[in-house]
Amino acid sequence: MTRRHTLLLSLPVTGIFVLAGFQAARKPAVMEDPLIAGFRKTTVASVADAVDQVCGKRGYLSHKIRPVVPGLVVGRAITALVKPAPPEKATPPLAVKHSTEMIDNSKPGEVGVIVMEDGLDVAAIGGLMATAAKARGMAGMILDGGVRDVAEIRGIGLPVYAASVSPATAVGRYASVAANIPVQCGGVTIHAGDII
Repeated sequence: MTRRHTLLLSLPVTGIFVLAGFQAARKPAVMEDPLIAGFRKTTVASVADAVDQVCGKRGYLSHKIRPVVPGLVVGRAITALVKPAPPEKATPPLAVKHSTEMIDNSKPGEVGVIVMEDGLDVAAIGGLMATAAKARGMAGMILDGGVRDVAEIRGIGLPVYAASVSPATAVGRYASVAANIPVQCGGVTIHAGDII
């Protein structure tokens, strides 16, 4: 065996491919929306002032929507609406149907907005839904309602802003109404595609 063959046998497989001129496939760079990039560089107060001046109405959420899992949240909204329902209509498949579909169909960088009508004592998401959102690359979740499994969600690092913390499940209490419709969240109408 020659010295060259001995050298090749001692290299890890990836090293041999590099020597042969092969390179690992690279994912194509995703171009960030310049509007989202601009919002990422500014402050919330500056955006609030601009919306007040340009639109003549409030564009920021009520003080009741607070960071439960802090973090920067900038992205386009996707929405879900959930309303109180009798137990026979608040079955496991119907309680979170549109919220889970919203997360399952999300694109990286989107912000989930879930409104639990009169839902301060019921969680809109917990650890499972948050894990799915994080795995899909969502920028965060905004909940006009409760959140549960807070320690688990903090562990995965998904920013969540919510009106409350509650251990209660929506199953048996709430039924999903629709996804990607205009919702009233924290006193502001949010449409799918709006920048959060």
